[in-house]
Amino acid sequence: SLDYFPPVSIQEKVIHFSSYGRRHPRVHEAVIRFCAAKGLYYDFTTHDYLRGGATAEPLTLFRQLAWHLSHSRFTICWPVEVTNPARAGDLSPITCRWFESAAAGAVMLGQPPKNPHFRKFFGEDSVTQINPEADVAVILGQLEIIWQQRDELSARANLLRQKLGVQLDWSDRVRQMRALIDN
Repeated sequence: SLDYFPPVSIQEKVIHFSSYGRRHPRVHEAVIRFCAAKGLYYDFTTHDYLRGGATAEPLTLFRQLAWHLSHSRFTICWPVEVTNPARAGDLSPITCRWFESAAAGAVMLGQPPKNPHFRKFFGEDSVTQINPEADVAVILGQLEIIWQQRDELSARANLLRQKLGVQLDWSDRVRQMRALIDN
């Protein structure tokens, strides 16, 4: 629900970079090094909740995720086919993380899913791409350019949030599915 993702001013975005869930090791290493060198904060998943089990109920965990995403300038997002090709199989799903990141107004870094519906819904330039197969030094250079463009990229992420509006809310997608079923 968009209720969990209220607009947050750029001054309140205290998390410079975040990565929740899937990540690529080279990009992760580069972001750690980049943030350490610049004195920036990088927040990332530190537990495997699928294997170890969460210590809070799901709604509490989701509210925390929504707060963290909303307070992130950049968030790193990978499609399943990049981080776990075997799990993706022939699919390129558009997972909820893309909707959450856009609802939070965070700049999405990484790679978009290959699913053509992603670009139709989110647009061609909704994800600032990083090549996860590049050397760490190359990724550090990409991060420097991204950081220099942070205000422009943040403005673009906020425009995407405004443009998509209620379409990002799960209740709108449920309404659309029910309309399809009813027809």
